[in-house]
Amino acid sequence: MNALIDTNILLDDVLARDPFAADAREIVNACARHDYQGYISAITPLNAFYVARRLVGIARARAMVKRLLDLFEVCPLDKMSLQAAYDSGQPDIEDAAQVAAAMVSNIDVIVTRDSRGYAHAPMLVLSPNEFLNSLGTTRRML
Repeated sequence: MNALIDTNILLDDVLARDPFAADAREIVNACARHDYQGYISAITPLNAFYVARRLVGIARARAMVKRLLDLFEVCPLDKMSLQAAYDSGQPDIEDAAQVAAAMVSNIDVIVTRDSRGYAHAPMLVLSPNEFLNSLGTTRRML
């Protein structure tokens, strides 16, 4: 299964944002175990770094970006994808851009805590808990 993991999930893990951190950590761990093929959009490392550097410092934010790039494949964003996101008329162009990138990369499911932002997505959109249940994973830590 090819799954695009939304930035909010990855920040939940890195920033240990309760009550979301446990599921977020398990999603990252499941990717590391190859329980699914994990993807992020090209904007995710940039947005995550921007948010994390203010909260945990540059060194830890850079380490987070390295881990993301090591674990996840990256859905590319090019001019056509960005134009499609803009033309979609969706109020959140960032979410629309992630959907456009996901379509190009044959993503089966988007995992997010913001399902409203992906109501227009042509692929399945699951919450972290729904996604973990679909994997049949037991909540174990690496």
